[in-house]
Amino acid sequence: MENREQMRKRHEAEIEALEKNCLHVKLSKWKDYSWAPGHLSGRVKVCKNCGKIIKRDKRPGPDSSTIKEGGKWKYLIVTTAT
Repeated sequence: MENREQMRKRHEAEIEALEKNCLHVKLSKWKDYSWAPGHLSGRVKVCKNCGKIIKRDKRPGPDSSTIKEGGKWKYLIVTTAT
């Protein structure tokens, strides 16, 4: 029986092979991308088959922390009253 670390390595290798051999034909629509919750860092298009990020746009998409002004995206500072 394999242990956790062996299983993780096996699955990483399988995912790497899937991404390498995938043709990335079907892509998602643009999605907001956050490197951590609440830290928007642009938008991405992801392959629907393997999940790999194929296209990246550093500009933020429309959400509660951004606004388009004069054709450019600007960040808003959001505070809450206590």
